[in-house]
Amino acid sequence: MKIRLVSTLVAAAAFCAGFAAQAQTPVAPVYPATGAANGMNIANHRQAELAKIQTRMQILQQLQSCVGAAQSSQAIHQCNESARAANGHHEKRC
Repeated sequence: MKIRLVSTLVAAAAFCAGFAAQAQTPVAPVYPATGAANGMNIANHRQAELAKIQTRMQILQQLQSCVGAAQSSQAIHQCNESARAANGHHEKRC
């Protein structure tokens, strides 16, 4: 009985270790040679991504200023709502 229990535990540990090793192995993303799925070259793709990042940074800087000037929790809530709307997130959070 003890041998069966020990062998079952060893098998379970080996099985779980296999999943843990697999979960820790990062998988590199696969990108087309052109840099984007729609056929843009890498320079255009890079420029488009940098423009999106710049827009998000401006929204965050405005949010930072708004929250810094807020005098109440309701004002902070309004800052967050404005940032979500500017970011394209229109759903209302509870």
